[in-house]
Amino acid sequence: MEGQQELPAFQLTSRIASIFHDASNEDIEKASAEEEVCSVCLDGFDRQDVDSDNSNGSTVKKTRCGHLFHVNCLCEVVKRARLAGASKCPMCREPLDGNGQLKLLSEEYLISDDREHIDNQEYNYEEEEYDRWLDELHDEYADMMEQQRLQDEDDEELARQEYEDAMEQQRLHDEDDEELTRQEYEDAMELARQEYEDAMEQQRLQDEDDEELARQEYEDEMEQQRLHDEDDEELARQEYEDAMEQQRLQDEDDEELARQEYEDMMEQQRLQDEDDEELARQEYEDMMGQQRLQDEDDEELARQEYEDAMEQQRLHDEHDEELARQEQEYEDAMEQQRLQDEHDEELARQEQEYEDEMEQQRLHDEHDEELARQEQEYEDAMEQQRLQDEHDEELARQEQEYEDEMEQQRLHDEHDEELMGQHEEHEQLYEDAAELDLQEYEDEMEQQFDYGDDEEFGLEDDEDEMEQQYSDDDECY
Repeated sequence: MEGQQELPAFQLTSRIASIFHDASNEDIEKASAEEEVCSVCLDGFDRQDVDSDNSNGSTVKKTRCGHLFHVNCLCEVVKRARLAGASKCPMCREPLDGNGQLKLLSEEYLISDDREHIDNQEYNYEEEEYDRWLDELHDEYADMMEQQRLQDEDDEELARQEYEDAMEQQRLHDEDDEELTRQEYEDAMELARQEYEDAMEQQRLQDEDDEELARQEYEDEMEQQRLHDEDDEELARQEYEDAMEQQRLQDEDDEELARQEYEDMMEQQRLQDEDDEELARQEYEDMMGQQRLQDEDDEELARQEYEDAMEQQRLHDEHDEELARQEQEYEDAMEQQRLQDEHDEELARQEQEYEDEMEQQRLHDEHDEELARQEQEYEDAMEQQRLQDEHDEELARQEQEYEDEMEQQRLHDEHDEELMGQHEEHEQLYEDAAELDLQEYEDEMEQQFDYGDDEEFGLEDDEDEMEQQYSDDDECY
């Protein structure tokens, strides 16, 4: 255009550097932490991009829409536009000429297409070609960010898998410890049960020997002295009951000792679980406290840097300061919101992990309760078995006493039968004798029937005498 001065391409960088605002250290650190790259050259940002010796300031510029670019890349975008004032942000297509300085630059100077400086590339694109070029830049940037996102997801998945593997190994280790503890307890209970059964078997054999000896002594004593049999039997029964009572008390002491050992072991396990839970809770609280202090420090640092940047901008341009302040406040709010969301997600994840740990602890406690319940059932079964054994022993003793009584009753019945036999023989002899005497008496009375009344009186006396004799024989029998 006529009246315009030609601006060499090597001077375009310094003019654009003076038009756009420098990216602050906070912006560069944030972009570096989030692994953001320049969408034109696809290179990242770091603190070395801030050139303190450069009179134009930082080599990283920040557009009015909030995106970061290298100054050379931003110059490339401006040069490719047909008009410098029509240049757009490659990220969001917002106009780069927010305050009209690029338009003034293009009206005042001609941008020279120094072929040697710009590698013989074509510039001054038409708007359609310029938009197509911006689309290509954006697509390349989107592809790289997608690859980065996939890489981050892979890294996150790998970290999650490692965490799950570690938790699985810990769970298996806990299950092995629990299985070992349960096996040791079962072995101890089995050993105690075996010792108890052996003791009961020895006691039973000893009781059988004692019963056999007592029975033999009892039979000998009954043979020698029947009158003292009841006292000796009572004494032997009392000794047997005392021995059985002592054995029962010994068995109860052994069972109480085994139960106490099991309760002590379970109490130690519960205390260990409580210590682990308290340690995990303390670590979680410490981590949350450190995170809170870190967040406070970051907020204080960001606030200080923001105040410094705003003071410099206010001295340079009041109008730009107002715009930049509003934009910065919006960005800070969005950043705080994002940090808050990330913080909330981290808290939610930690809370979920804590809940998972608590759920595992609850399942572990339920398993311990199930073991305790099974142990209680086993003890109840052993107690019922002991009561059943005592009941069986009592029934056996009563049955033995019943058999002894039946034996005595049988001997008594035999003696009564023998007496009845003798009584029947005596009665038969008596009847035979009475019948014989009666026959003789009738014969005699037949012969003496004719003697008269005096003789009749004498007959009555004889009959009275005979009846008196029969009565005396009955009483004697």
